[in-house]
Amino acid sequence: MQSLTNTTNKPRPIPPMPRGSDPRACAAALLYTVPGLLWYVRRHMRSHRKGLSVPQFRTLVKVQQSPDISLSCVAEHLDASLPTTSRIVAILVQKGYLKRTASTRDRRQITLAVTRRGRSVVDAARAASIAQMELEFAFVSPADRAAVSRAMDILAQFVANARSNRAALVKPDHPPRLTTRKLANALPAHG
Repeated sequence: MQSLTNTTNKPRPIPPMPRGSDPRACAAALLYTVPGLLWYVRRHMRSHRKGLSVPQFRTLVKVQQSPDISLSCVAEHLDASLPTTSRIVAILVQKGYLKRTASTRDRRQITLAVTRRGRSVVDAARAASIAQMELEFAFVSPADRAAVSRAMDILAQFVANARSNRAALVKPDHPPRLTTRKLANALPAHG
């Protein structure tokens, strides 16, 4: 059995990725690539987290990305229980990184917001990560960097559509937007 750990400094060969322009190939390529991309981004961001634990830092980033988010949404993001998330948030509030406020929609709920101090931690981590990635992207051709930028634009729009529970199934003669469920049902079953 082949070891899953790389004990040498040699890069591992990259297995072939699904290719093609059909929806299934795009979905497979996305699922194939995203875990590695998330590892890459998180590695950079976490190395600049200013003494916060990983769950604390992930909470701070999530709250900054989603102003007025509820504790239960943060717990879902962390895949943690409400009591665990509440303890994480309490520490971040105590340190001055987050603030709790009453929800404008439901007085029984609290929402979370990042303070100026919390924002500076996330912004500094993001800036340092961008600077490091910039050095690494210097070794990528200008044409490939442009392709990465274009792919990020496409993926950002794709995610925005998915967040609003819509995904576009674009066909030259059939441009209506479909719900994610209808889109999944429209794709042929993989056999």
